[in-house]
Amino acid sequence: MQNAQRNTRKRLGLNQTCPAGYILRKPYYRTVKNTRGYIARRGNKNVIIKPKAGRALVKATCVKNIAKQGINYASPSNRLAAQLKRGELLRFGYQFRLPDENRHQALAAAIDAYGPLHVYHKLDAVSRVFGQKKPQAAMIFAADRDWITDNFSVFNLSPKGLVATPANMHLGEVDVNAVPVAKPML
Repeated sequence: MQNAQRNTRKRLGLNQTCPAGYILRKPYYRTVKNTRGYIARRGNKNVIIKPKAGRALVKATCVKNIAKQGINYASPSNRLAAQLKRGELLRFGYQFRLPDENRHQALAAAIDAYGPLHVYHKLDAVSRVFGQKKPQAAMIFAADRDWITDNFSVFNLSPKGLVATPANMHLGEVDVNAVPVAKPML
């Protein structure tokens, strides 16, 4: 039994150790898209080369570790980054390359649709995802996240009860006499 496991680990490339700064990438199967083959020139002849199988094993190899040290990506605070959906804020016209005024108008429209807490968490997750690869974009996302906390009541609770904000105006239990915590700039 141990001999079969050892042979399997060797076949998959799992029996190697990686040097410092590298991690072992898991083996995976790559599916072949072009099953009809391709034409290659051998000498003065054209030869059609067809794949032998519909998928090929890519063995485990050592790759450079580009992740931030000390971050557990499986922790609950970092799990939201995996739930991001591309274009969810883009449909309201939000892009980090736009001027502040245009971005804030798009964020206000997104807050009307999703609520301030949802948009806050989305911008927070995006700023953490872009922190390593695009630091300038991450700073813009973080600034917009902070703009939401400055201009909207993110948690919508006050000592007197629920406070009227653009995000919860549709609720029937809003206390109109409560001191407004939110300062919507629409």
